[in-house]
Amino acid sequence: MDPITAALAALKPPAKYSFWVLLSLAIADSGILHLSSLAGSLPAEWVVGLQILEWFLWVAVPIFTIVLFVKLLKTKQESHKLGVTFPSPHTHIWHEPKQKDGSINTQIIADILVKNLTDNPLGLSSVRLIKPRIEGPLLHSWALIKERNSPYSSTTMGTGTKISPNDSNPVNLHVIIGASLGLTELGKESTEVILGLIDEDGYETKVKTKFNIQ
Repeated sequence: MDPITAALAALKPPAKYSFWVLLSLAIADSGILHLSSLAGSLPAEWVVGLQILEWFLWVAVPIFTIVLFVKLLKTKQESHKLGVTFPSPHTHIWHEPKQKDGSINTQIIADILVKNLTDNPLGLSSVRLIKPRIEGPLLHSWALIKERNSPYSSTTMGTGTKISPNDSNPVNLHVIIGASLGLTELGKESTEVILGLIDEDGYETKVKTKFNIQ
């Protein structure tokens, strides 16, 4: 489905018809003025009126098109909303383990509760660190969804696990980055972190909370 058709589908019938009426009138008006001999037989004041109408219509059509795209964008954003809560702050861990080669990685782990606020099953694809920024390669990223009536957790990409409409599932977020900020060496006990939780359609929900540094 092309963007305009999708946007029109999201609008109520009167708005749909208004767009097509405006477009049809603009094309018809331009055809009378420029592509037919009818304009030459019309009174001068009619021609001026048609010219003014043409100008108005061809200004209105682009504006209406922009409104359609804004409506489409808003509709798509609202159809992929997730609610995030934090069952326990003790499960938010920032860890900077030293590797065998002497380098230091950053591991970010969080257990959260994610609610699907939409009317369709929704999966999670990945998670990323937004703040604080670490200059280093992303080594691993996953969002493990705990399956209903099961002790197991899995990813949407691996097993197709999704969160049911208007339902909540525990989710384990885990990010490993091949660099560190040295927060452990600085003796800090906690730091504020913003994670981006990305659903299977590419929409991101920001998760902001404090992490305990170990």
